[in-house]
Amino acid sequence: MKKFFVVTASALVLAGCGGGAATGPTARYDLGGEGGRGAGPGLPLAGVDVQSASWLAGSDMQYRLAFAEPLQRRSYVESRWVAPPGELLEGVLRRRLSSAPGSSGCRLLVALDEFEHRFSSPQTSTAVIEMRAVLAAPRGEALLRRSVAISRAAASADARGAAGAAREAASLAADELESWLADAARDRAVNDRCKS
Repeated sequence: MKKFFVVTASALVLAGCGGGAATGPTARYDLGGEGGRGAGPGLPLAGVDVQSASWLAGSDMQYRLAFAEPLQRRSYVESRWVAPPGELLEGVLRRRLSSAPGSSGCRLLVALDEFEHRFSSPQTSTAVIEMRAVLAAPRGEALLRRSVAISRAAASADARGAAGAAREAASLAADELESWLADAARDRAVNDRCKS
C-alpha cells in the first residue's frame, strides 16, 4: 500500500512539473533584480567568479523527488532559467559583494555544487543552493575557505515556486558570504594580502 501511495504521489507531482511533452510557451525565470549594491564586505574585492558543476551547465530548472526517487534529477518541461544557475548566482553576488569596477583586491571564487528544487513530499519543497567559496589573494593563493548550504521553502510545488524560493536562497547565500567577508576584513593580515 505504501509503495502504491509513493508511485501515485510521484505521478501527481510529475503531472504538475510537466512530465510529458511541452504544450505551451516556455516560461523563463531569473533571480530578479537586487535593487542596487549592498553595503559591501568591507574588504577590497576585485571580483566574483562562479564555476558550476557540469550538471548545472544548462538553463534547465531542475528538481528532485527526494521522497520517491532521491537519486533521480529531473527538469521542468515548460520552464527554464534565462541563463545557467551559476551565471544567475554570480550576478547576485557581484551586485552585493564586488568593489567598484576596475578596483584591485582579492577575488571570491565560488564552486556551485547544487541548485535545485527539492521535494520532500508532493506538497512540500525547497530551493537548495550548495556552494564552496574561496577568498583568493591577488596572486591567486587561497586565504580563506567557506562552505555554504542554503534551503528556502517554496510557496508552491511548481517552477514558479522554485524560482521565488531560489531568489530568496541566493539572497541568503549573499548575506552569509557578506558576513563572512566582513569578519575577514577585521583580520589585518587578510586585509593586507588583499591590498598587495
